[in-house]
Amino acid sequence: MPKRTFITQENKMPGHKPKKDRHGNACGDLKVKPLLVDHSEPPVHVFKKYKVQKERLSVMCEKILLDKDLPLKAILLMDNAPAHPPGLEEDLLEEFQFIWILFLPPNTTPLIQPMDQQLISNFKKLYMKEMFRRCLDMTDGSGSTLADYWKHQFDIVGCLQLIKTAREGVSQRNLNACWRNLWPDCVVSPGNSTQQSAVVEIVSLGRTMGLEVSEEDVTELVEIGSIDLSTKGLLALQQEQQQGSCLLHF
Repeated sequence: MPKRTFITQENKMPGHKPKKDRHGNACGDLKVKPLLVDHSEPPVHVFKKYKVQKERLSVMCEKILLDKDLPLKAILLMDNAPAHPPGLEEDLLEEFQFIWILFLPPNTTPLIQPMDQQLISNFKKLYMKEMFRRCLDMTDGSGSTLADYWKHQFDIVGCLQLIKTAREGVSQRNLNACWRNLWPDCVVSPGNSTQQSAVVEIVSLGRTMGLEVSEEDVTELVEIGSIDLSTKGLLALQQEQQQGSCLLHF
């Protein structure tokens, strides 16, 4: 939620570094299910409540290669953030020797990482738009406040539904256009105006719910996580988690 809403004020996230999952191909006609990573299994009772079959979710949770009887081979492609030691592969346990670690050249991630080329921000805006729409639908005329809905009704199933809708909203043109820096010859067109129209809708929905939200607020929220934490920041985040801090990920 934008930082000026009262809900966000109750749930400040110091040192929070959002997860950035990237999946797609240059043609733009393939969208792999997002991989959901968390510290614990989602609560089973929520899935039973909505009669959701976990294996049919719009996200992948775990054991992809093993479930498909595929060989364990993986490349861990990392940027040159100070928190990533160059000898990391030497610290891998024996059971993880199938992982090949490669580092990108310094200061190249924003230029050549396809999913950083506005695609992640596009997805975030589409997710935020659907979240605001869901909040409005659930509170409009129901007598329930936004805070009540957020605390007592919004759950992991609702979150996954929003992820699915936002993912479907990312067009083939958007997926293709994000390769313009790495492989310009494959880009058919520069994309479309999905991002700006989503921002306008987010602001409109927010104001309908009585929230103080502007286009600048949306842009600021979407850009959270675009700057990597320093080693000191990562250590501080790890210390917070060890102390039992509760971090909310959107």
